[in-house]
Amino acid sequence: MKKSIELAYFEIMSQRYELTGENQRHLEKMQSGYQGEVQFEKIVSEVLPNKMLLLTDLAFEMRYGETQIDALLISNNAIRMFEVKNLLSQYQYHDGVWTTNGWKLSRDYFTQMKRAGEILEALLDEMGIRTEVETKLVFIQEEDTVQISDSRAEGLYLKRWQINKYFKELEKETYGAKWRPEEVAVKLMKRASRRKFPKVRPVDVDKTQIYRGIVCCGCGGHKIDVGTERYHVVCRSCGYRESKEKAVLRTLCDLAILDYDQPLTRRTLNYYQDTKGIHNTIRHVLKKYFKVHSRGRTADYINPMKRMEDAFDDLKFRFRDIP
Repeated sequence: MKKSIELAYFEIMSQRYELTGENQRHLEKMQSGYQGEVQFEKIVSEVLPNKMLLLTDLAFEMRYGETQIDALLISNNAIRMFEVKNLLSQYQYHDGVWTTNGWKLSRDYFTQMKRAGEILEALLDEMGIRTEVETKLVFIQEEDTVQISDSRAEGLYLKRWQINKYFKELEKETYGAKWRPEEVAVKLMKRASRRKFPKVRPVDVDKTQIYRGIVCCGCGGHKIDVGTERYHVVCRSCGYRESKEKAVLRTLCDLAILDYDQPLTRRTLNYYQDTKGIHNTIRHVLKKYFKVHSRGRTADYINPMKRMEDAFDDLKFRFRDIP
């Protein structure tokens, strides 16, 4: 499962700026949610019944706003929606009220889930697929951090250890087929939005203090020597030696995400640090890996808006890293 552009944006920021307060909490919440979704997808992939499809991390632009879906299970006669919660603190649900550490929550996860299911039903109806969507909250934490003592919530959620049994029970379904899961998946993916920019951005950040150079892929440090060795950049903190080509490509991708509203040019990296030892590498990397948007003395390139590992799968570099 690939990370959202917003999570990638905040993680890049955290490597280059000291996030605090609201910014740090937002990052931690996104990281926790992503980890929970990855765990859920891994568990389900091992018990997914034949002829069923699992779609993850979907977003749909509706007339009244965006709807985010963690996971969608499509069989030939039903569509099920899952909202994965990776709740690290202790939560309780009683008499229709959620509390954590003695504090009452203003939101009701079950009500939100029901509303999301209704929105999905409306979307499916527009696509000519008329069905009631079954919705479930999934509490993915191995520790039992969620205690529910309310009969109204019965059947509306799964704990981590109930997932296997739930999906094995689905194998016994014998209802007649209404559609082909693949066809429904294609229709949904065509309607899904591809978010190009982060939805939320850090607040109260001094942009002049954002580090714009190469970040060590070993220790995350900023003390990088780019000129001593011909084919590697060297971290003066931990000694990690990274291929210059890889280091520049990785950095250009990250800075392009941070500067999503700016053209991707040599200045994306040149402007922010001494590039004497990597000037030619920057030019080589831009020409080799990025598509030209406009040519000329200040040529700019199409911004992939993805981190290196997502934009360029299974790359092999001539010179290997030396930890």
